[in-house]
Amino acid sequence: MDLYSDYLLSSFGQVTATGLSSLLEGAVSHGKITRMLSGNSCNSKDLWQEVKLLMRKYESGAACLIFDDTIVSKPYTDENGLISWNWDHSKDRNKKDINLLTAFYHTQLSGAVEALRVPVSFECVKKTVRFCDLQTRKEKRQSPVTQNEMMHSMLQQAVEKQYLKFRYVLADSWFSSSDNLLFITGLKKYFVMDMKSNCLCMFSAQDRNRGRWTNMDKLPRQAEQPVKVWIKDLAIEVLLCTFVFRNRDFNSFFQLIRPQFIFWPKSVCRRSRRS
Repeated sequence: MDLYSDYLLSSFGQVTATGLSSLLEGAVSHGKITRMLSGNSCNSKDLWQEVKLLMRKYESGAACLIFDDTIVSKPYTDENGLISWNWDHSKDRNKKDINLLTAFYHTQLSGAVEALRVPVSFECVKKTVRFCDLQTRKEKRQSPVTQNEMMHSMLQQAVEKQYLKFRYVLADSWFSSSDNLLFITGLKKYFVMDMKSNCLCMFSAQDRNRGRWTNMDKLPRQAEQPVKVWIKDLAIEVLLCTFVFRNRDFNSFFQLIRPQFIFWPKSVCRRSRRS
């Protein structure tokens, strides 16, 4: 397994069991490599056993638990429960791939030069439920468990079973639903997440109670200045901060300015601004 892992990390092209066997000059047959890969079934428990000692050495109460949705392209593999069609935001189209949800532990101890970022758990999205789309008359697949439910389970496991020390939960706008934010708050953790610009919110509790909601991108705001807002369907007040990222090509032909909304609970404001 160590040889195979090093082979994956050092290769720049296609990786195969035959290629590894050839690289080792036949010291290990490609059949033996194939049997090793097909005979092992790894899960989050196996991953945790590998990283547990490292985590206990560097864990911190101010650490972050980062959730990241990843796809591994498999365009030439037959479709099954694990390999299915998913939306690729970078390509703006559906692709046949493996969909993973991974939780990364990010911490940096006082005096350390670099931060530590290690995966502590993962879940594969398995679309095992088949159904017929009434409009297209085509068979489709879906997972019996949503990614939001997977996130809840992984958070509970980190708090109750693994006893991980962390304070913040980070994720992109895909996971910034009201249910997820309230769930994180119920675990007595803080959240820092992206927010879609069409989200409905309001500055004052009076306007919130009267139902006077406004699109987030229409609210008066200044870059990198946190403001308190109420978000629709969210029963807690949060802090909203706008960041502007400027991307330029090498020839400086154009400049793209895109607002990014990041918000977190009100009680973490002063600590965030000092840091």
